[in-house]
Amino acid sequence: MSMRQGAKIGNLVRTKIEIISLICNMMIDELVLRATRGDKVRNYYDIAVLGYSRGRVESLLPGEGDGFVAIDRLVEMMPMPKTLDIEQQDGDGNTITAPITLHEWIKPRAAGSTPMHEALAHVHMLVDEWCRNLDNRYSFPPIVFHITDGGCSDADEPALIDIAKRITDTHTEDGNTLLFNIHLSSDIWNDYHELFPNAKKFTSDRPDRTILFKMSSVVPKQLEHLVAYLLGLKHRGPYRCVAFNSSPVDLLSILNIGTESVNNIRYL
Repeated sequence: MSMRQGAKIGNLVRTKIEIISLICNMMIDELVLRATRGDKVRNYYDIAVLGYSRGRVESLLPGEGDGFVAIDRLVEMMPMPKTLDIEQQDGDGNTITAPITLHEWIKPRAAGSTPMHEALAHVHMLVDEWCRNLDNRYSFPPIVFHITDGGCSDADEPALIDIAKRITDTHTEDGNTLLFNIHLSSDIWNDYHELFPNAKKFTSDRPDRTILFKMSSVVPKQLEHLVAYLLGLKHRGPYRCVAFNSSPVDLLSILNIGTESVNNIRYL
């Protein structure tokens, strides 16, 4: 199965499902850290994590339900931390082992078909309902991280682009929902990686990458300089919210971009 194949993200080589779990766990731990003030976790974020395999879509978070969970409620179900030994290459090409401690919010598992369209339709339902809630009217808009190897068993390109547009058309008073597509490749010997490619100049001979590029949000104009600064990009915007085999550190930087208020930037 494709998700049990090897993949490379930055200098890290693991199976795709292991990398997906690592990224999710790192992001949730980071959000918990940001929401912690003293000894209390503030209700700064609502989080949902969906997986799609075995022909169905399901929540991967602890507890019941398949929707958003307030982060202070999620912390009440925090799993025990786990230390992983991660092999990476240093700047000289030497392989080094570094321990990393994470809470195992998401456990790796994969089986069966990959109903991407059904999963994204479920995401649209969740974010549309969240945005229509008057309590969220002036909040940061939702940020959707879609991590995939490009495989889809239930839709063609036009249908995927359409459901992605429906997701990015949802909005709060602070802006539209941002859809980031994170692509994992099985070609572990290819060092190709790209993060936030130029929205007008991207070319690829890989249909899966081209489709994900088209599905991704365009970075709001007000945030372009922040993207370039945080990630050290040398090419100019507009940028697409898509990552190909980027490092976990770079992916965590996306959180800094996604949680920056467009309205705050607009009036600086």
